[in-house]
Order: sequence, then C-alpha cells, then structure tokens
Amino acid sequence: MDASESLSNVKVLTKHIRKIVIRNFFFPVILFIAALVFFSLIPAGSLGSVKQVHGNEEIIDAYKNGAEFVHCSFDTLYYSNFDYYKGDDIAGYYYYSLEEDSCVFVLVPISSFPNGEKTDILRDYSATAMLVRKDDSFKSFLENFAADIGWNTNGLNSITASFSVDQVTGNTIAYYFIFFITIFVMIACAGLIVTEIVFLAKPVYHISLSRLKSFGRSRFDLDAIEEELQNDCRLHIESVYITSNFLIELGRFSLDVIPIENIVWFYHFSHYRHAFSIYAPLTFSLCVYTDPYHRYTLHRKSKDTVDQITEYFNEHYPEVITEFSDEMHKRAEQHRKANKSK
Repeated sequence: MDASESLSNVKVLTKHIRKIVIRNFFFPVILFIAALVFFSLIPAGSLGSVKQVHGNEEIIDAYKNGAEFVHCSFDTLYYSNFDYYKGDDIAGYYYYSLEEDSCVFVLVPISSFPNGEKTDILRDYSATAMLVRKDDSFKSFLENFAADIGWNTNGLNSITASFSVDQVTGNTIAYYFIFFITIFVMIACAGLIVTEIVFLAKPVYHISLSRLKSFGRSRFDLDAIEEELQNDCRLHIESVYITSNFLIELGRFSLDVIPIENIVWFYHFSHYRHAFSIYAPLTFSLCVYTDPYHRYTLHRKSKDTVDQITEYFNEHYPEVITEFSDEMHKRAEQHRKANKSK
C-alpha cells in the first residue's frame, strides 16, 4: 500500500493497544477464577486460619465445624501398641487421648521422637495436623486395637471420634506449599488484571511503549506518533506501517514502535509452521536490531511484505544493513552483552 493512502481519523495505536489488552485480559481472569475455585476445594484453603484447639472436646467441635487443619494440644497421649508403616518402614505411631466418654486417635510421626524410640506416654503434646476422616485402613486398625484390649469394635467405635489427628499422611508442609502457591497465583493474576485495566483506561502507559525511553523519547509521544501515522504514512503493508520517523508493527498480542534513526540492521528468514504433520504456508520473520541495543522480531510476514520493506529501506535509508552477515551478528551480540552488563 502506498504512502499516499491516508489513514482514518481513528487513533490506530491506541485502538490496537486496547485490542491487545482485551485479548490478554481473559487469561489472568480465567486463571484467577480457577485458582479461587481450587483454593476453596483443597484442604490447603483452611491453612490460612488454623484453629487452636485443646483436648478432645474442642478438637471434635472443630471437626464438626468443618476444620481440616488444627493446631492441637493434649495433656496426655497413650501409646496404642500399633505402628503405622509406609512400605517396610515405620512412619509413625498410633496414640490416643482418652477423656471421659471420648477417644481421639493421633498418628504421631517418628520424627517427633529425637532418638526414634517411642514412649508409652506423651505429656503436653502439641502439633499442627490434619483431621482425616476414618478410612478402611483406620477402621481395620480400630478392629485390631479393640481385639488387643479385649473390647468389641462397636463399643470402641461408639466413643471414638469419626476422624484421626494425622501428622503422617496429612503432609502439612505439602499443603502449606500448595496454599502459598495458590495465593501467589491469585495475587499475581489480580495484579495483571489491575494492570490491564490501567492499560485499557490509559493506553499511553502500555508496556509496548516503554522502550521509547531508551531511544531518548517518551511514551507520552503517543499522540504525536498517532498524528504522524495518520498524516505521514509512507508504506503500509499487512500489519506494518512506515512513517518518516517510525517502523510500526501491529502484532496480534504486541505493538512495536521503532524509531527509524535507531535501526542499524535487519534481515529476514523463512520458516514452516506445522502441527500433526500438517504444514502451513511458508512465512517470514523480520529481525530488526537497533542502537541502543534492542531486538525486535516481526513474525508471520509474507515474502512480498519483507521484500517491500527491504526495498523501501534500501532506497531511503541505504546506511541500514538489510542482509544477514556474520560480522553484523557478532556486533549485535557484543551490543547485547554490553547492554546486559549495565
């Protein structure tokens, strides 16, 4: 498209930035909702407010009220003579708290004993643990324990809480990790959502304009660039615009505004895209290097587009190198490393 073709009065860059924002808006929103749902479903959600409980009555009430993790304490725990195995190794010991007509079983990890040797009685025991509903394994333990103390299973079940206080299978460290990762994801998504809302309301603050500062320009030059794009467009082909001062590319999820006076080298290369052995048409990417060092890549362009851009620069800016060379690549790498070390 020739330079003589005028653009409409619509602010092209502002409109495009808002399109980018809307496209990028959905992912953090969906991820935030998914994290919120996940947070509400996993036991880790209750780690944010672990309730302090003491003795059987308080711990049973906490379980009835939906607590999944508690910081519990017991005056006295008695060893049940039964151990909990993971594979061939002992991972913990079953203890119980007996108060009046209630019994609560506590699965104490082997790590709670400094020398690895259990004691018959634990005094003033406290821990953060998970409240785990009776499963088949625990029911089998109760049957064996009832037989061991010469009592029937129904009688034992009648006074035993419907859960165990578990520090072994309910890995609180893993749940804390999940809890904080989920919180982090939610905070990060919320930050992205707020940022995108700011960009939507004030496109001039969009990150795509931040590189202008390194060229001695300001993101607040946006209105002037818009005006130049409308009144002084020299070349427009596909999503690429060239004005007297800028090379502009409106990518699907990006915007590149490159001052022409800072372009020192560009070249193009071809590539096939394929999925499931189905090849898409041949496309080209245009790599643009500037001084101060920045590297821009304009993806998925046709051969005609890159040829017209190259021809335009060869005609109007012969000082810009438009072919790939090892020497220029070496210079670009030196610029990149020097820029990185600053």
